[in-house]
Amino acid sequence: MSNTTPEVKGVIFDSGKPVSGIKVRLVAREEGSDECEGRKLEVISDSNGFVDESQIRHFNPVLMMMAHSFFEWSICAEIHENWVLLHSGKDYSLVDTGPISNISFKCDDIFTDPVCSIKESYDYGY
Repeated sequence: MSNTTPEVKGVIFDSGKPVSGIKVRLVAREEGSDECEGRKLEVISDSNGFVDESQIRHFNPVLMMMAHSFFEWSICAEIHENWVLLHSGKDYSLVDTGPISNISFKCDDIFTDPVCSIKESYDYGY
């Protein structure tokens, strides 16, 4: 089993106030696919706007023979019944580990024009 996405934690705001009930999707994409479609995990933001998604893990015996691969992933939110891309990434890594980073994000103005700040970390102590 290898990771196909980083671990993701974040918070969603609108006009500086936390927003609950926003569906957030972490997507492990196939090359060339839509940014918000693929193998996915979905969670709903809590009363503090907080979102916590563990990594998507997958075993692919063909990839194991290749040793390295690109892992494309996205963070999307469902706004007004449409999926909106908040952030995407592409990691090159050994296939038996996949992306090993942790991503934390903070998005504001989620209903009008989402603006997200992203922090990538390799610190596993948080």
